Amino acid sequence: MKKRGFSLIAILLMISATVFSQQVDLKGLIERKGTRRIRIAIPELVIRSEKSPELLTAASAIVSSLKYDLDFSLVFSVIGREEMSSLPPFDDRAFSFSAFEGIGAEALVAGNIRLEGGKLVLEVRVYDVKTRQMILGKRYRGELSQARYIAHTLADEIVLRYTGKPGIARSKIAFSSDRTGAKELFLMDYDGANVRQVTNFKSITIFPALSPDGKRIAFTSFFSGFPRLYLLTLALGEVKTLFSASGLNSTPSWSPDGKKIAFTSSKDGNAEIYILDLETGKLKRITHSPAIDTNPCFSPTGREIAFTSSRSGSPQIYIVDVDGANLRRLTYQGQYNDGATWSPDGLKIAYASRFGVRFDIFMINLKENVPYRLTIDAGSNESPAWSPDGKHIVFSSNRDGRYHIYVMNADGTDQRRLTRKGNNFTPSWSRGE
Repeated sequence: MKKRGFSLIAILLMISATVFSQQVDLKGLIERKGTRRIRIAIPELVIRSEKSPELLTAASAIVSSLKYDLDFSLVFSVIGREEMSSLPPFDDRAFSFSAFEGIGAEALVAGNIRLEGGKLVLEVRVYDVKTRQMILGKRYRGELSQARYIAHTLADEIVLRYTGKPGIARSKIAFSSDRTGAKELFLMDYDGANVRQVTNFKSITIFPALSPDGKRIAFTSFFSGFPRLYLLTLALGEVKTLFSASGLNSTPSWSPDGKKIAFTSSKDGNAEIYILDLETGKLKRITHSPAIDTNPCFSPTGREIAFTSSRSGSPQIYIVDVDGANLRRLTYQGQYNDGATWSPDGLKIAYASRFGVRFDIFMINLKENVPYRLTIDAGSNESPAWSPDGKHIVFSSNRDGRYHIYVMNADGTDQRRLTRKGNNFTPSWSRGE
């Protein structure tokens, strides 16, 4: 089966980013400073060509997206409009570092934008205000329609430059939604923008799992009449069957290297956890229990799997090695615990736990083995998934009457709604460009 492609490969080919000056090496700066955010000033871009409405719109989109991205990174604190209003009109070729020091800026993004041969050209320099040294200098060229993507690319470069770790502004979130009348899969930017439908089976299509590189989605669909596992290659829009044994086949989870998928199947009469090797097609059964075992999640090392099991009488979270050995129970509180998801550093597991009639998102630090509640008194909150950098958690909640996708910091603060239409479920977050 082949669907229309929607890959960003073409966009990547059209956007060029050029280093045009020497850069100061700040790798590890954040670690040395601790967790305090760096105050960064982002003036409006200077327009260096005719101010067409399209160019002005692109300039505004770049600045607003960059501000959002850097603030969301938790690395930077973006200086607000009111503080910036005390400064004279900005010129990226002639400005006063002292003026920015006066409002407490530690970093400065100085940029200009123009149209050249019908293409958008953005030139940006990032400075350390105190030392007056340039941290980063880049030139980007692309279509006007790619303004937000260029901003995301710049944000990721800035985060990488300051921390030595990749930013997540170009990452994607997949989810299932009934907004078209049937449950289909959708993909959106990490900030909720650019939502696009990626399946059109007019059936029940659920449990999307983005591959580690963000290029494929494993999922369950009933479009052939039975719940089977499928694989969608995003660049080509092609769908192939992964596993189609009789019974239930659901809740896929990728191994960190993208070579295996753990999933639930009742092919032997009971819901158990299996691992499918994508290269060889070899299938390995991991659990053996008369209880229901479901919803597996690979650890970041690929050596363990967290999953839900009712073997203790109520659904709880368990961990097992990928060879089926060393089974141990993780959760003991809550009437129904499900949807375990491992943080990228392997130190924490988030999951949904029901107390009474509603679920909330909890997190366990595996060293302490103590659960922390991240959501409370805001509807039913389910299906957590970690951001690629481990700083945020995306989840589904019906706090506004319908189920929508929300995101929060990993400590439960700053909860934001991402979706606006229909009911939306089971988000999956992975790096993707």
